[in-house]
Amino acid sequence: MKAVFRAVLHLYPQWHRRLFGAEMKSVFERGRQVHRASRVAYARFVAKELCGLIPGALRARLRDEPCEGLLHEWPATATNVPAEIVPEEVARARDLVTAHLDHLKSAIARRQFERARFYSTQDLRAREGLRLVRKKYGLAE
Repeated sequence: MKAVFRAVLHLYPQWHRRLFGAEMKSVFERGRQVHRASRVAYARFVAKELCGLIPGALRARLRDEPCEGLLHEWPATATNVPAEIVPEEVARARDLVTAHLDHLKSAIARRQFERARFYSTQDLRAREGLRLVRKKYGLAE
C-alpha cells in the first residue's frame, strides 16, 4: 500500500508535494498503523484515503499558484466590520492570520515542533501584515 500511496502522491504538483508531502506521508503512516489490526478497517481506511487523495490531486493541479488557491479555501474570521464592506485585501490578510494560527495549533497537537516554529514565525508576519493593511484602510484592530 505504501507504493500505491507514493504513486498517488506523485499525482500532486511538485509545489504541493514540497509543501505538504512529508506531512501527508506521516498522517498516512499513522492511519495505516492504527487501522492495521482489522482487514475491514484497513480496507475502509485505504478506500477513504484514495477517495480523498485523487480529487485533492486534481484540485491542486488546477491551481495556478499554491498560495492563491490556498488563500481562497481558508475560512474568514470574525471582525467588528461587516464582511460586505471589508476590503478584499483586509479579508485576505485576516484569513492568512487565521490559517497560520490553525496550522500552528495543528502542528503543536501533532507534536511537530519544527513545523510549529515555522508557523509561529509566519503568524507573526501575517499579523504585522494585517495590522498594516488595517491601518491603510483606517480600520480598528
